[in-house]
Amino acid sequence: MSMDIIFSPFVGLWILLALGVFACSLLLTAWFFNARAAFLWRAVFLLMIGLVLSGVMLRQEQKTYLPDKVIVAIDRSQSQDLAGRAQKTKEMSEDLRQKLSSFGNLEVEWIDVAKDSGATGTTEVFKDLDNVLLGHDANRIAATFLITDGQVHDVPKVLDRYQRFAPLHVLLSGDQDEFDRKIDILSAPQFSVVGQEAQISLRLNVESSRSEDQNAVLSIGVRQNGIEQAPVFLTSGETQDLTFKIDLAGQNVFEFYLNTDARDLSAVNDRAAVIVNGVRDRLKVLLVSGAPHMGERAWRNLLKSDPSIDLVHFTILRSPLSYDPATPNELSLIAFPADELFLRKIDEFDLIIFDRFSKYNLIDQSYVESIKSYVEKGGGFLFVLATGSWSDEDDRGLGPLAPVLPISLSQEKERKQEFIPSLTTEGQIHPVTQGLVAWQEKRTWGAWYAERVARARRGDVLMTGASQNPLLVLDTVGKGRVAALTSDHFWIWSRSGQQAGPYIDLMRNVAHWLMKEPELEKGFLKAEARGMNIVIAKRDDRDQNVTFMLTSPDNTKVDLKATKDKGWWTAQYAVKLQGVYEVAHDAQKVFVAVGDHAAAKEWQDVVTTDKKLSPVTAELGGGIFWFGKDVQLREIAPGATRLSGDNWAGLTRNRAFEQERIDTIRLLSWPIAFMLLMCMLLVCWAAESRKRH
Repeated sequence: MSMDIIFSPFVGLWILLALGVFACSLLLTAWFFNARAAFLWRAVFLLMIGLVLSGVMLRQEQKTYLPDKVIVAIDRSQSQDLAGRAQKTKEMSEDLRQKLSSFGNLEVEWIDVAKDSGATGTTEVFKDLDNVLLGHDANRIAATFLITDGQVHDVPKVLDRYQRFAPLHVLLSGDQDEFDRKIDILSAPQFSVVGQEAQISLRLNVESSRSEDQNAVLSIGVRQNGIEQAPVFLTSGETQDLTFKIDLAGQNVFEFYLNTDARDLSAVNDRAAVIVNGVRDRLKVLLVSGAPHMGERAWRNLLKSDPSIDLVHFTILRSPLSYDPATPNELSLIAFPADELFLRKIDEFDLIIFDRFSKYNLIDQSYVESIKSYVEKGGGFLFVLATGSWSDEDDRGLGPLAPVLPISLSQEKERKQEFIPSLTTEGQIHPVTQGLVAWQEKRTWGAWYAERVARARRGDVLMTGASQNPLLVLDTVGKGRVAALTSDHFWIWSRSGQQAGPYIDLMRNVAHWLMKEPELEKGFLKAEARGMNIVIAKRDDRDQNVTFMLTSPDNTKVDLKATKDKGWWTAQYAVKLQGVYEVAHDAQKVFVAVGDHAAAKEWQDVVTTDKKLSPVTAELGGGIFWFGKDVQLREIAPGATRLSGDNWAGLTRNRAFEQERIDTIRLLSWPIAFMLLMCMLLVCWAAESRKRH
């Protein structure tokens, strides 16, 4: 409680001053004319009039002094779990709690910062302090303590707004002699052409106070798609460019790792993975049409619509043995280059399609052997049987290509009747035709009108025609693949209305399966990141349980049980750490990158440091103290120039208060003032009367 005298004049200040000057002139005149006997009483009378006009009052204030606040921010980032830092943080927190409890009129607020470092990949302390800043009165903050390992990634360059947290004291939760090694990927391509080379640049960094660790030559293991490669030898700070050949279409995973060391702070940054997506430069497809027909345009439009495909197309318009009265130089035709295509340049093609091909007089045994060898070495071969009218001499079944194909023709050459193609049980779950089920559920497919009657000798029958006749049969021969289609009426599906059907999906999937696209494999395993969730799926028609093995960047392994849905086994898992995860099932492995792994600073530098926060404490007047140092707390006055020392941290005593009530009392109310003035007037009159007598 405090008491003050205040003035609230009834007239303006200038009027009050003018009356004061007039009163002084009256007193001086009285003194000059020797009216000194009543001078004192006149002065008191005039002063009392001045007090009444000035409105003198007594003000009484009632205050409540508020406790000062100390903010203790504890770094909960993932690097705080290394090397016993969590326990050290707990010990420092308890020690600070006991020391702060000895101070009276003090409130302590404990907050956790950087809790989402796993999701963001960074330790953002000041971002969380900004949120605390909004709800606090700067006049009450005595000090701020930050318990951390010093690896803070959002240190602001301008600290003006954080002056209200001053002084800011940092308690480091690590030791000054920590040891850590890490592999940094400096550059790596995201995509590379299959068969070409990709260059990856990496560097080794060793954080240690010992010179022998800095100069040691370390062996870095290298794996390409799970296969061990020759190791790389580097010293700390050394950079090396490595060149690798991209072997696979899709993911090519390169792993670099260090052997374990008991002194190492973290194993997370001892391992680095790079995913280079292999893309095919250009796919070459050879399309040989035995005769012009409506399906020829459908094939051509489909293959030409893919910019990654180079199409070589031949249509055989006449046989070399056919009679034509025109001389060769009068014909605008070129001879079919069978020798060039099937002997010298056959290996340049990724896929060969024989569409309604029946000119077997162009195919001798050497060509057949070449095609057979091409398939066995890994090529793709699609044979579309012709339907319609042709002469008996041209129709010799499958001709010399019969050993390569998975079907054989029956004695019934052709069946001409309307039928709607249907999927077999295998076709409903096979990668090539599984997607057609959704189309079939939405609308009815258009009808085909002719097919060759055949029998499947081997392979998978995915589609059937009338009377369960095999329509689409796929087979694996050696390292290559073969497909047979017993009708060329697929082009009817390219029409709209009731005749429409999924011909694009069907023929594209068949062609891509023949060219070994990974996504069309039966056991295809994939994983993708959706935020901080990993979604895993494997195409597998087995009924037995499937369990995925998930390996995180810190080498933690988790078993995930999958659930089956329409031929896929799926599982989902929420992760807390950014980086490259490995998903394994049986002998298969795929990798998935969660977040921006290159920007995941949380695991790039894990050694405790005072360098990042020293500019902050220097400007905000705090101190930095390593674990194990006994830090004393001292009270300091507001505006003090020194806020910390080698072994002490200051707390500002702000004495902030809250005003509860203000009472004012007018000392001279009008009745009292009138009575006093009358009394003084009588006293002055009596004094002057006495002088005259």
